[in-house]
This record gives sequence, structure tokens and C-alpha cells, in this order.
Amino acid sequence: MWSTRRRDGARLRFARLFVPLALAGLVIVAAAVAAPLAAPVNVEPPTISGTARVGEALTAHRGTWDNAPSTYRFRWMRCNPLGNSCVLLSADGETYRVGQADVGRTLRVRVTATNVDGSRNARSEQTRQQIALQVFTAYYNLQTSTERVRTAADLLASATESESVARGRYREGVGSIVDLLIAQSALADARAQDAQARWQWRGAMAQLAHDVGVLGLRGEALAPLGPADTSGTHR
Repeated sequence: MWSTRRRDGARLRFARLFVPLALAGLVIVAAAVAAPLAAPVNVEPPTISGTARVGEALTAHRGTWDNAPSTYRFRWMRCNPLGNSCVLLSADGETYRVGQADVGRTLRVRVTATNVDGSRNARSEQTRQQIALQVFTAYYNLQTSTERVRTAADLLASATESESVARGRYREGVGSIVDLLIAQSALADARAQDAQARWQWRGAMAQLAHDVGVLGLRGEALAPLGPADTSGTHR
């Protein structure tokens, strides 16, 4: 009889220990079964860094996501100046090099985040400035440099003539050495301004060629140059 009571007591203690554990396990399993799917959720949108200019490289940043995405996919989009009417491009990496076809457009990037429960997309804002803006700026700078070359050329012609007259008057004994030295100094200044203006013009021309996608970052030709472009002369 004593043995029977001991067995009954052991069974009761086992039941008291096992039943709460079993109930806790059932609650955990039920919660896991009832838990909704948790696909990635975008917290902070993707961004783009870099200068939106032909020949330059832009870099996409995926932003911030919840629910632990395991993979990210990038797709670049070419849009209108307001960032709408976007067309997916074949470029699918984190970097994108701006090309001639992007002139007058803006760019955005679409990031797809994926985990075991699904995928979600998020878009960046469009590039802040239109790519054409840089081209227009370079063209304006070239026009300004061209005017400076013309002004410097006129100044050089005038200084050359003045130096010639001063030299002739000095040789004839009707002009002083001071007048000749002043004329020669003015001529030297005019030559320096002419050389600087032409150098700046060549730089502005190279910048415009780069911005429209004809010239690479290292000076290499990115597109065939016509006969007028290969002469390398300025008239």
C-alpha cells in the first residue's frame, strides 16, 4: 500500500511538471503558426550619390529595411525631368555611368529587397539636377571663352601696332626710349592675355566635349569625331 502511494505521488508530481511545459509548447507552436508573413519593409528610401553628368558614375544606396532582407537587387530607371514616366534600364548594379542617352532626363534607382517571406520594392528620388544642365553650363562657358579670345586678339593687334609705331619713332629719333619700353611692356601683357584666353578656350571646349559624351575622363574619344573636330585649330 505504501508503494502504491509513492507511485501515485510520483505520477502527480510528474503531471504537475509536464502539463505546464506541454501547454507552453502548444502556445509557442500556435503563435508560430498564426504569425503573419513578414516580407521586407522599407524604412528609409534608397538614395543616389554622385554627379549626374555624362561620363560620371552614380552610386545607388539601398536605404534601410526591416525584417532582415537577405538579398537586394538594383535596377536603374531613366525618367522625365520631374522624375516621372520612368523606363527600366538593363543596368542592374549598384553603380551606373551616365551616358549620352540620359541628357535631358533624370535618373532613379529601384531596390528590391527579398527574404524568405517575400520581396518588396522601393524607389529613390530622382537625380536633383537634369543632366542637360551641365551641358548648357559648359556651352555657356565656351561662348564666354570665345569672346575673351576675340577681345584678347584685338588687344594684341592694337599693342603690336603701337609697339611698331613706337619703335619706328625711336629709330627716327623723334620718340623716347621710355615710350618704346612702355609699348613693349603693353605688347608683352597683350601676348600673355592672348595665350591665357586661348588656353581657357581649349579647356572650355574639352569640358563641353566631355559633358556631351564625346570625350572621356582621360581625354579619350568616346564617339567618332568629324573632320571639323579633328583639326584641333581655332580661328
